Amino acid sequence: MEDTQTRVEETKIEGRNAVLEAFRSGKTIDKLYVLDGCQDGPVRTIVREARKHDTILNFVSKERLDQISETGKHQGVIAQSAAYSYAEVEDILQIARDKGEAPFVILLDNIEDPHNLGAIIRTANLAGAHGVIIPKRRAVGLTATVAKASAGAINYTPVAKVTNLTSTIEELKKEGMWFVCADMGGTQMYDLNLKGSIGLVIGNEGEGVSKLVREARKHDTILNFVSKERLDQISETGKHQGVIAQSAAYSYAEVEDILQIARDKGEAPFVILLDNIEDPHNLGAIIRTANLAGAHGVIIPKRRAVGLTATVAKASAGAINYTPVAKVTNLTSTIEELKKEGMWFVCADMGGTQMYDLNLKGSIGLVIGNEGEGVSKLVREHCDMIASIPMKGDIDSLNASVACGVLAYEIVRQRLQG
Repeated sequence: MEDTQTRVEETKIEGRNAVLEAFRSGKTIDKLYVLDGCQDGPVRTIVREARKHDTILNFVSKERLDQISETGKHQGVIAQSAAYSYAEVEDILQIARDKGEAPFVILLDNIEDPHNLGAIIRTANLAGAHGVIIPKRRAVGLTATVAKASAGAINYTPVAKVTNLTSTIEELKKEGMWFVCADMGGTQMYDLNLKGSIGLVIGNEGEGVSKLVREARKHDTILNFVSKERLDQISETGKHQGVIAQSAAYSYAEVEDILQIARDKGEAPFVILLDNIEDPHNLGAIIRTANLAGAHGVIIPKRRAVGLTATVAKASAGAINYTPVAKVTNLTSTIEELKKEGMWFVCADMGGTQMYDLNLKGSIGLVIGNEGEGVSKLVREHCDMIASIPMKGDIDSLNASVACGVLAYEIVRQRLQG
């Protein structure tokens, strides 16, 4: 299959004012080269903007900047913008026709996080979706960060950009498509007929600052309304979205605490074990999934794995405050100890039995491995079952947090069936 997204244009923006205005105008900047050691006000402001927009930052020598510069007037900063081409909606429909398949399209309503967009494109590819549709405004576009998060899927799955999402939906309905959107107040997904020509609509994660303020007042939290400049100064990530909360450090639970939660609820234990997950965004997303899927806790190893950090807390969307995370010295020993409690263990691996053919009911531990290497051989050997997720796309694997979500909700489905 030919690549549907390729780099078609790469431009450089040089000079402090030009780079700052590029960020403020909403232009997509993929990389920023900054003079190493430069600490003056305008450059610090540009660096904050870069971090806020998830731009790749490179601090380099003056000699390196001089080499990169096309104008010789870089003033210590050079921005690089690499554009990816977009498909048309008709291109997506044509792919479905060429394959002789009913169209399966994913539509995104104002997704702003580039990691999310990249992960969705990756999932779309492996789930066999024919394309992704995003709005032109109030949404992230195709950037280098998105491309990296997609793990190459951006080269196979077409992405169309439209002016009006609702008008596009109405036009696609004329093509015989049905649309389903994700919402907490909807019908349980297992009870819906999602066959045929289908459009899956996913919305923005945010719920607004007003709700956060109400929650803060409800919990007697000290509230400070400050300027954007002050938030930028306080922020450690550059991605504060207008709010920063300060709390004590996150504490770890014991494995026994997790089992006690299951006993207190009168439920068979459901625990997620992570084999050397190093990306804080993945760990945060997995904790969030664990909470929503009803897992009683998450277990991580003490070494070669990310711990509970501010980035993990943000990615968990608050789930870190409800779902206990235990840190253990040896994952395989922990698995063996939990087997004595009557638990069975299933790990995710491409060479396993298709997940729909496994019995995942009862006391279960779901083991998810590192993205690059998967579940380690030793841990895999201690698992009772190996589950594979059916893949229909062109790339190798799902993001670790997405794979965890798919398998966790297969466990949920089987538990609901009784």
